[in-house]
Amino acid sequence: MFSAKTNTKWIEEKSHTKLDKNYTITVPYDTFTQWATENRSAKVVKGFRPGQAPLSAFKDDWMLACVREVADEIIKQEKFANLLNSTYTIKTFELGKNVEIGLHLELYPEVPEIDFSSIKLQHHVAKITEKEAKEAIKGWTAINFKPAKLQDPRPIQENDFVNVSIELTDPKGHKERMNSMNIQIGKRTFLPEIEQKLIGHNIGDTVEHEFAIPAGNPLIKDSNLVGKEVKISFKINEVVGAENLTTTDMLTVFQVASEEELEKKFKANLELEATRWSEHLLKEGLKKELEKQFFEIPMSLLHAKYRAFRAQVLSDIGFKDGDNLEEQVKNVLKMEMEDFERRIIFAAESMARVSFLINHFGRIMGVMVAPSELDDEIAKQKQLFPEGLQAAVKFFEENPQAKENLRNSIFENKTLVALVSKCALERIEHPLNEFYSVNPFKQPEIADEESEKIEETSEKPAKKAAKKSETQETTEE
Repeated sequence: MFSAKTNTKWIEEKSHTKLDKNYTITVPYDTFTQWATENRSAKVVKGFRPGQAPLSAFKDDWMLACVREVADEIIKQEKFANLLNSTYTIKTFELGKNVEIGLHLELYPEVPEIDFSSIKLQHHVAKITEKEAKEAIKGWTAINFKPAKLQDPRPIQENDFVNVSIELTDPKGHKERMNSMNIQIGKRTFLPEIEQKLIGHNIGDTVEHEFAIPAGNPLIKDSNLVGKEVKISFKINEVVGAENLTTTDMLTVFQVASEEELEKKFKANLELEATRWSEHLLKEGLKKELEKQFFEIPMSLLHAKYRAFRAQVLSDIGFKDGDNLEEQVKNVLKMEMEDFERRIIFAAESMARVSFLINHFGRIMGVMVAPSELDDEIAKQKQLFPEGLQAAVKFFEENPQAKENLRNSIFENKTLVALVSKCALERIEHPLNEFYSVNPFKQPEIADEESEKIEETSEKPAKKAAKKSETQETTEE
C-alpha cells in the first residue's frame, strides 16, 4: 500500500461550517499504476484471465483505498474527534497525469451534555368513569353501521357499502389495475375526497380522481414521481345500504357475553387510547425541551430534513410544487416565497437538531430495534395497502430505504420513551371530555398565522386520537 504522506498532497477548501471539511487531493498517476500492478493477481474481472485485467478495471478500487488512507491521515493530523460521514468525487483522471480527488468529511457535532433528571415534564392523564364508557358505546353505535340489502338499486348515499375496482395511471402513463375493494362511504378509511365523489353515482359508473403523490406512498415505487399528478379511477361494482348496529350486534362484534362486559371493554379501550395520547404529549414535551439545545449540525442533515418537511407542509396544505407555487403561497398564505422558504428552513433546522439529539442519546443508551419489532410495525402498515399484509411485506422488502426509515422511526420512538423515563414528571389529571383538548405542543410552525391556516386544512392530533378512540376496530381488541 502507498503512503498518504509521501504519495499524496491535499489542500483544504473553504467551507461554510466547522463540521463540513472539503479537500482536493492530488495523487501521482504512477501511484495508481503501481497499486494496480501489485493487486492485479487478486482482481477477478469477467472476460479476462487472472492477472490480465486492464488497469482501468482497478480505478474504483484504488480510488476508494486512496481516499480511505488520506482521510485517516487528515483526521489524525487535524486531530478531528469523530467522523460522521465521508464522500468523494473524481475531479480529474487522465492517462499519465496526476489524479485529483475531491474529499468531503462531515465531522460529528459537539453535542451538549444534558441532565435529563433536571427536565420537568407535565404528565397529562385522563380520569375515565363508567358513565363515559356507556357514552362511548352510544357514540360508537351512532357512527357504525352494518350492510342492509337494498330492495331497489339507487345512487350511492352516505354510509353505504360500496365495492369498486381501482386502476392507477402514473404521470408516465403506466397503468396498474388493483384488486377490487370495499369502501364504506363516510367512514374515512380511504380517501375522504373519493368517498364524497362516489356519492350520487350508480352501479357501473366510473369515477376519476387526480392527486399529487405524497412522499412515502406505498403504491408508488418510483421516488421521482413524488409531487407529480397521478390519476386513479374507481368503477362501481356493487352498492349496499347501511343501518345502525344493535346491542346484540355490539356483543358479537366485541366478542362479549353481556352489556356489563361490553362496558368494561370500552372503558379499557378508552384508557388505552388515553395512555397513548398521554405518552405522545410527554414525548412532544421532551422534544420542546431538546429544541432549546443549540449546536451546529452538518449541512447534509439539515438539507434532508428541509426536503422532507417542505414536502410534508406542501402536502398538508394542498399545494403543488411547481411553476405556480409562488403564486399559491402569495395568494393563500399571504406571504412572499422568500419568507415562506426562510420559515421552512428555520423549522427544519430545529427538527434536524432534535432528531440528531434523539439518535445520539439512543446510541449512547444502546437502544436497539429487534427484527420482531420491525416485523410488527410492517404488519401495522397493511392498512395502507389494498392487498393487505402480503403486499406490505413485499413493498418493504423491495424498498430497503423505506424499511430503514421505518426502523429509524421505531428507534427514535423507543429512545424518546427511554429519555422521558429519566425526566421529572408532574402528574396533571383531566376529565375525559377535556383531556383530548390538551395540546400545549404545536407542530413546527411556519408562522403563527400561517400555521393556523394549515391546521384548518387538517385534523389536529387530539381530534384524531379522540376519533380513533370512538371508532376502535375489532382488530385492535
